[in-house]
Amino acid sequence: LKAWDEIQKLLDEGLLGEDEFNDLWAKTKKSPGSSELDVDGFLSFNVALDALFEFEDEDGEEEEEEEESATESAGAPVARKMVQGGDLPPGVLFAELADEDYLVGMDELNYWTELQEMLAEGDLLLSELQDSYDRVKKTESGKLDEEGFIKLYEEIDSLFEEDEEDIESSPDTSNSKKVKEDLVAFLDLIIEEDTLPCGLECTEKDQKQVLNIVQVLENQPTNIISMKKGNIDLNDLAGTWELLYSSSSAMKFNQGLSGLGGSVPNGKFGGLKQILKASKFLTDVEYKERIEVTPSSASFDVTVTGNWDIRSSVSLFTGKPSIIVEIEPDRVTYGPTSTRADHWKSLGPMNMLDLTYLDEDFRVMRGCTSADTVFIFKKVAGAS
Repeated sequence: LKAWDEIQKLLDEGLLGEDEFNDLWAKTKKSPGSSELDVDGFLSFNVALDALFEFEDEDGEEEEEEEESATESAGAPVARKMVQGGDLPPGVLFAELADEDYLVGMDELNYWTELQEMLAEGDLLLSELQDSYDRVKKTESGKLDEEGFIKLYEEIDSLFEEDEEDIESSPDTSNSKKVKEDLVAFLDLIIEEDTLPCGLECTEKDQKQVLNIVQVLENQPTNIISMKKGNIDLNDLAGTWELLYSSSSAMKFNQGLSGLGGSVPNGKFGGLKQILKASKFLTDVEYKERIEVTPSSASFDVTVTGNWDIRSSVSLFTGKPSIIVEIEPDRVTYGPTSTRADHWKSLGPMNMLDLTYLDEDFRVMRGCTSADTVFIFKKVAGAS
């Protein structure tokens, strides 16, 4: 373990003492019948090592917060920036305008650039805006939640629409498409390039907003689960799916599915695909987790294979028909290493999930015992 260059660097620079290293080693659980660490032991050691330096990081963050607070109190309050609506879906625009309680009132509307331009140019009267705002149902605070804001947005938009009676359209399907587009656009907004993929470093505020949009999506008429009254078969789910987002605390802690992304030197989680196969005789599942390493030539895939099945159920949280997707991992393989999957506790959070939304290319799953734990998948087009 001391041959690990990061450990050696900490020891050489005096950031980690020999006594501290020996203490961590002594406290870490070893492989049964051995004096060496297995994968779980190594991960535990790494977590304990990281914990030695968390206090310094927290102290630094507190000092920065105090400095920012002092700066703001000494000078004028920081002004909010105007929000350019542009081509943003209304749900994303709402998230940009919303206050700390995720609500929008008349004050927050003052920061909507296009709306202020319409008022300034006389295309929209303030009285018309106020009338539209008053007609929309509000929360107890007198402000709009996301659903209310979208209704206001659509009412304002309708004032400028041309007569489209001859254009055939399905309002329900159109609205469902808009909700899904809102969700994907919001995920693109909050998952930055320099952070881990799949939202593993998103803030609690962002997680709350994702959950709000997911709840709206689950109630759309395009949800195959509701359309079929829970009569889903394996072929409805078969295909290659890419994980777009997860709020799983276990995946955040492990920095991925296997945990190798956070434990391999110079490595990090690079994404996850789930391949579900269904035939008359086989129901195979395969995960492909990408571990990106510096240099890139050292990057590798972690492959998890096993079996999967589904069973009908009723959601404990919504009371609506749902499908439980059960996965039984068998082997974990990376490089020349292949081990039994039951040794990998990090796989547990995805072994039994509640399927709450499904259409031809989008899937939402929740934890069976934690409705706030969400997994969002998008089907990979053209994949076998």
